[in-house]
Amino acid sequence: MKRFYYSETGCFWICYISIKEIKNDKEMYEFMENSNDFGVDQDKSRSEDIMNLNIKAMTELVKH
Repeated sequence: MKRFYYSETGCFWICYISIKEIKNDKEMYEFMENSNDFGVDQDKSRSEDIMNLNIKAMTELVKH
């Protein structure tokens, strides 16, 4: 499931795919350490675009 979280301390959006909702920056950083299915940007819609590019790039790397 696609979700968004805004980090007030970092002043950026993270768009991510997870069943679990991120509720604070600690959970956000833990998620980012263990997943490639996210994108980060100061703009909410661009964070989704970056996530999609990251997923596409990882898929291509795995294929090769």
